[in-house]
Amino acid sequence: MISTQRSGSGSSQSPRSPSAQPFLSVSVTDPVKLGNGVQSYISYRVITKTNLPEYQGPEKIVIRRYNDFVWLRDRLFEKYKGIFIPPLPEKSAVEKFRFSAEFIEMRRRALDIFINRIASHYELQQSEDLKTFLQADEEVHECARTIRH
Repeated sequence: MISTQRSGSGSSQSPRSPSAQPFLSVSVTDPVKLGNGVQSYISYRVITKTNLPEYQGPEKIVIRRYNDFVWLRDRLFEKYKGIFIPPLPEKSAVEKFRFSAEFIEMRRRALDIFINRIASHYELQQSEDLKTFLQADEEVHECARTIRH
């Protein structure tokens, strides 16, 4: 275990200190139903905490929906042929269950597992698509989704 105290000085190291253990932690939280009727969807708050220098800062919060996770998985699957990209939870085809509290919570947990499996993989955490997914504001992310590389 690495100590977060400097010997003798008593001051703690900054999260970006080179001797701090590198980490990338992501949480999928706060599902919210938006829209009405067939236009309804669930959005999730995605909270990223990291000390990796290639990320914008120690914490970023963005709003994503299921289709954004699909975009990320498809991009990673396309670009990283030799790496197992974890599956996403299934999209509910049954309208009456799509917005049930049980289904929403089950999907939130599965999305949290999905994104943390990607974030814990050394090569995938360097992906520009993952960085965009975790850090870009909603408008910027929407633009990135429409551009094919």
